[in-house]
Amino acid sequence: VSYPPSREPSSQPSLEPSSQPSCDSGSGTGVLELVGSSDDPNCLLKECAGDCDLDTDCLPGLTCFQRHFNEAVPGCTGSPH
Repeated sequence: VSYPPSREPSSQPSLEPSSQPSCDSGSGTGVLELVGSSDDPNCLLKECAGDCDLDTDCLPGLTCFQRHFNEAVPGCTGSPH
């Protein structure tokens, strides 16, 4: 599996290619925000950041929540638009 380059430089160089993206997207503040693309996010998504399709689009331990008709996202506030 190959991932696109990080938007930000890594804090330390590695000797081997990463097996996962080395960056994450979103502020992680608990406020809904639209980040990335549902087709292929460049970085794993933090809490309340999206557009995810699968749990693997999110940081480990988070679950992708598919909204329907602008319903509230559990644990998040605001609107991404």
